[in-house]
Amino acid sequence: MVLRRGEDHPKFVEGPDLSSRRLELGHLESLTHVELDTALTGGRGGVALVLGGCLSALPVLSSLILHGDAAKIQCCLSLDNSSIGFTNLQSLSLKYKSPPDPFLGMRPLFSYFASRFPKLHSLSLENVGDDDSNMEAKHTWENILELKPRLMRKLILHNIPLKLGTRGITTLLATWPQLEELSLHPPISSKGVYQAQLIFTHIYFYNLTLRTLGLPLEFSGLKDPLIVSSSVIPKSNSKLTQLNLFKPDNPLLAVKEKLGVVRNLLVFFPKLSVIRGSDTASDLTTDLQAILDTFHDMGLTTLTQSTRK
Repeated sequence: MVLRRGEDHPKFVEGPDLSSRRLELGHLESLTHVELDTALTGGRGGVALVLGGCLSALPVLSSLILHGDAAKIQCCLSLDNSSIGFTNLQSLSLKYKSPPDPFLGMRPLFSYFASRFPKLHSLSLENVGDDDSNMEAKHTWENILELKPRLMRKLILHNIPLKLGTRGITTLLATWPQLEELSLHPPISSKGVYQAQLIFTHIYFYNLTLRTLGLPLEFSGLKDPLIVSSSVIPKSNSKLTQLNLFKPDNPLLAVKEKLGVVRNLLVFFPKLSVIRGSDTASDLTTDLQAILDTFHDMGLTTLTQSTRK
């Protein structure tokens, strides 16, 4: 194995047998960021286990990105071995392709992350497989709250079937008011959406550090102008700048309704500058972004506040 040092993230690239490099890896004590493709371990889970032991021993490792076969990732992280932990790891990103999702069979998945990584504050799980037809098991918000002991700043779950509901989303937001990014991108077959107005209202009051939000949302409560008393509710201090929309429930909004949605978005999030969407939301988000840009160009982001009665 050869170590290539990049500007920010060193990467492991193809080279000699990993099993013969354990000592060398163990001496890379200054590594703080590692990105690894588990395909480099070949077909042997034992090599992945050895590699995981080397990584866990790195004293200042704070950021780890693993991608490849999910079973090898599990082996590399030693999720079934309580004796191995990554004591200083703060950011973990797993990108795997292996439907049906093997992690879903491990019910205490999030408690594993909480116990293995005592300093974890950023977690990203992304199933990059195309076929989600066999993803029947679902994580609930109670499962995710097994991470409650960790002060999460970033939580990204993509193409992973979840059973949350709007209440589940607001519960996650209430549990971690310091969140900077929350992104829950459901599988293609998922039909669940969340009520935008209720979630935005919660963020307006309680999640002032949130900068990026990604959810499947419906806008039925945001098409008409909101009437808010400025004597009761203060001007929004939200830092949210980016909204990612996944599979919106009502993509065929009329032009006037789209104008209303953007205007209300700016009441909640006056610093909002980017609206993006998945393929199924591209037409809607393109229109919303164009309207948002026009509002910014015309200086109407502050006028939305003056329309309150």
